[in-house]
Amino acid sequence: MQASTAEYTRTSPAREAGFNLIEAAIVLGIVGLIVGGIWAAAASAYENMRQQSASKNMLAFAQNVRNFYSNGGATSIDTSMTNAITQGLVPPDMRVGTTAAISSWATPVTIDTGAINSINVFGIIFTGLNRQTCINLIVRNTNASQGSGLISVGSSSTIPTTEGTFPITTAAATTLCATATGNNPSFWFSIN
Repeated sequence: MQASTAEYTRTSPAREAGFNLIEAAIVLGIVGLIVGGIWAAAASAYENMRQQSASKNMLAFAQNVRNFYSNGGATSIDTSMTNAITQGLVPPDMRVGTTAAISSWATPVTIDTGAINSINVFGIIFTGLNRQTCINLIVRNTNASQGSGLISVGSSSTIPTTEGTFPITTAAATTLCATATGNNPSFWFSIN
């Protein structure tokens, strides 16, 4: 009997030294949760940076257009993106060569013109945004619209019929950003 007891005590420490399958699964699960949390935080921070960049570029674009036309005395806007780039109106971060502009999400940005309540306006239109990006962009930019010349916000390149009331709430922005993907928020600024 003593021989079998000695053999048992000799093999026990070796068996207790490693992980069993359940312990390894628990460790991997915890590591997965930590990596997932870091990934989510990094994605959120990256989206916030894109939102900030898009807002900064849109407001710079709008200010450049307003300055160009107020200093030149023109009363209408040329909607050619090629001409807007040539004239230095499109911020460098938005330019794709000399003919197109893109958003921080690599989707096209266009410009259009018209009038809202007899006010000459131009619109900066973002195309192909997902719902949450569209909502965040509208809420962020209508909260910071004071002094930018922002007149109205729309859900397409169609000119809104009335001036907007700012800031636009998340609920109202959700109505403007009605689809899961392919939303086209438009921001309409007065020329002067």
